[in-house]
Amino acid sequence: MQRTGVTVVGSGRVAGAFCRRLAELGKTGVQLLARNIETGRKIADETGAVLRSVPQALTPSAIYIIAVSDRAIREATDTLISGDGLVVHTSGGCSLDEISPRIARRGALYPLQTFGSAQPIDFKKIPLFIETENAADFPELEGFARRLSGSVSACDSIQRQQMHVAAVFACNFVNHLYAVGQQLMERNGLDPELLRPLIEQTAAQAATGSPAALQTGPAVRGDRFVIERHLETLRDDPQWREIYSLLTDSIINATKNG
Repeated sequence: MQRTGVTVVGSGRVAGAFCRRLAELGKTGVQLLARNIETGRKIADETGAVLRSVPQALTPSAIYIIAVSDRAIREATDTLISGDGLVVHTSGGCSLDEISPRIARRGALYPLQTFGSAQPIDFKKIPLFIETENAADFPELEGFARRLSGSVSACDSIQRQQMHVAAVFACNFVNHLYAVGQQLMERNGLDPELLRPLIEQTAAQAATGSPAALQTGPAVRGDRFVIERHLETLRDDPQWREIYSLLTDSIINATKNG
């Protein structure tokens, strides 16, 4: 029997993003299996998805999108009754083996994007990276992914894990450094909004050119006088001082080797 439906498993931001995109495409009858009924109901009310609270209540689907935390993938798929449906997780850091071995058709559908912001996201522009355990399943997943996004690429588990690490550097770590900068400003009675033009310009440059080629600051200039003054300024913040030193050394080494 040919299945046509889609089931999304999860109730967080990634699950919500997939449900919203499916709603944009006019997909009806999308099922949302959510352990957290409160947040699941919000997604369902917004997108028209059919909310389910237990796997036994699901009707068979062609594709099951497992949008849960990495540590919950095995548990979520252990209890899933997928029949002949294709089960894909959305993790960047997990191999297909995280999906229960009792699932006959396994794959990955990884969106390279952060979903933590209140800013609207154009799902059509999100790069999607796909993998299937069985080569025969790849065309089906590729066709589905191309309806979701204009950027779809094949990517095996090892490449995806490396990409996920790169994304943590490019997104999570950079955002943390923004937060450190904000705290330094606030602690000294300065408005952190003053950093916004600098942040926007830096992000715009990185998006349009080679970040290594566009690197500025005392480290790339080898200006030890400025660096030592900065380290002295951070003398009461040993953790930030260590981060400053590590990043400075990394930039200096990259400049030498470049």
